[in-house]
Amino acid sequence: MQLHGQLTPEEFLQQREAILDRLFPTSQLMPGAEKLIKHLHAHKVPIAVATSSHRRHFDVKTQQHKQLLQLFDLVVTGDQVTKGKPDPEIFQRAASGFAQPPTHQFTCLVFEDAPTGVQA
Repeated sequence: MQLHGQLTPEEFLQQREAILDRLFPTSQLMPGAEKLIKHLHAHKVPIAVATSSHRRHFDVKTQQHKQLLQLFDLVVTGDQVTKGKPDPEIFQRAASGFAQPPTHQFTCLVFEDAPTGVQA
């Protein structure tokens, strides 16, 4: 297979961004997510998003869900940390951002959709 020289890294990134800009705005919530978020918020359970996505991608992915995102105490994105998952830095940063940070890792509940996040 002769792929060398077919697409420069810069061209790949430009094409990738165009595809993401087209697909991300139609991102749907996972089944049950809205009900769970509203329940936790109604019961004053602190909630955060800790996503490996960079802020720009997160904003594009969630543009249909702005009202729901207002229920979160904070959002930490991948460009706000130095180590990516499976390092737990992003979760630790999110937890430390709560008004009353958890005193122990076992007092936090994490929902994760990727193997590296589960490891973190």
